[in-house]
Amino acid sequence: MSDRFDRPWVPWRPAALVALAAAAGLLVLTGCPTHDPLVVPPDGGVPCTRAAAIASDTVVIAALVCNPSCIHVKAGTPVYFINHDPFTYYLVADPPLPYDLSVPPYAGTVTLPLAAGTVTWTAPHQPSAAATIFVE
Repeated sequence: MSDRFDRPWVPWRPAALVALAAAAGLLVLTGCPTHDPLVVPPDGGVPCTRAAAIASDTVVIAALVCNPSCIHVKAGTPVYFINHDPFTYYLVADPPLPYDLSVPPYAGTVTLPLAAGTVTWTAPHQPSAAATIFVE
């Protein structure tokens, strides 16, 4: 009995490469989201204006999107951000405020009471996660 192979040694046989390519293709087709987190999803043609804003003091972040993304509150009201995703969101305000927000996974955070004006909170690494708040 010999420990030699009868065939020459080939690190990747063609059949193994085909099986690997098929498995990778199946993973791409079934396991990856179709939404690119760096592209802001379409808003359905409705721009965020004071007239379109929803009266709410809570914004839920799920699947890289804020819902609702256009709200209005009274001056002096804090706004709650609730995260339903498994990663932290870091939100910055425009116009800049003296603080940023960090929303941990499956948890929430709250802004300080907001002064009159308009502020947009955006996650720089997930720009589709943005919320505009009209404070009156």
